[in-house]
Amino acid sequence: MDIQSNYFPSSPSTVPVSQAGRTRRTSPGICYQLYSASVFASLPTSTPPEITRTDVTTPILQLKSLGINDLMKFEWISAPPAESILHALEGLFAAGMIGDNGLLTPIGERVAECPIEVDIARMVRFANSVDFFCAA
Repeated sequence: MDIQSNYFPSSPSTVPVSQAGRTRRTSPGICYQLYSASVFASLPTSTPPEITRTDVTTPILQLKSLGINDLMKFEWISAPPAESILHALEGLFAAGMIGDNGLLTPIGERVAECPIEVDIARMVRFANSVDFFCAA
């Protein structure tokens, strides 16, 4: 029996599911499972889209800065849950980044210019403001 053919299959289609992933992408090797066969069988075949599992406050602020205000009718590739959108809008309103009309406030416009998370961008903006007497 040829060890080479057992551990390093000639085509990716012959790689068992347990050896899929980074094995053979960077260099020849073996993939070890760190869980039992029953746990592996119970795993989902794919994970849900990330947008359904993460905070959407920053993407919503970015969409609003681009003039997209009707987020419930926006054509998402994978739509986040409506509760996530509403929670993000409530957070933006509480932070003063959107007004009663749902449009960006001057604070929201400044925060949307930063390519970082909303909470961090807000802290940076306020830390550099004259009101807090922070050095630039």
